[in-house]
Amino acid sequence: MRPRGFLEIRYLDSVPDAVWPAVVFTLVTLLDNPRAAEIATEATESVATEWDRAARSGLADRRLHAAAVRCVRAAADFAPAE
Repeated sequence: MRPRGFLEIRYLDSVPDAVWPAVVFTLVTLLDNPRAAEIATEATESVATEWDRAARSGLADRRLHAAAVRCVRAAADFAPAE
């Protein structure tokens, strides 16, 4: 993600076609839904400065993994039933 006067999400064009709608929904929900954003903020607070670790280990790191799972769960909780 790069702030450039707009929000550029760089990975969306690299995910498989079958999952990009879910990835976009998750991203939009975490950015746009105040309660989901609050949960995501809390979930990522302890790893907010771990950019090097994220680049090296990604979700293999247990703390990053736990934060990511909590964010996805938060987005799923706000998904429409259909």
